[in-house]
Amino acid sequence: MSANGFALSFKTLQAGPYVIEVGVVPKTPSIGTFHMTMTVSDGYQEKYQDGIKITITGLGPEPMGDVVGPITATNDPTNPFYYEINPSVDTEGIWVFTVNIEGDLGNGSTDFPVTQAIWLMS
Repeated sequence: MSANGFALSFKTLQAGPYVIEVGVVPKTPSIGTFHMTMTVSDGYQEKYQDGIKITITGLGPEPMGDVVGPITATNDPTNPFYYEINPSVDTEGIWVFTVNIEGDLGNGSTDFPVTQAIWLMS
């Protein structure tokens, strides 16, 4: 799967000194593999960041609390400002994904929920 431009909805989140935009394909992921695409900016001048490290970990719904990752996102070869990852979940319900960013501005972290039925836009 490829995402650049194909993600149907993006969510903007603050992660320390960074602003991250996350999109999911398909818009309503189900059990199995889905695609996440992200861009990261500095949050001040809105300058996109490349050459950073993004690691994602997912925690599944209770009572099982399955864990996905940590998985390191990779740069899209056609646009280095896009970072992509293909996590796989095996349980229905709300998953909380933690995005950890390491870069020149320091470290940042944020959580966002994804559910098997809808993309939660809190």
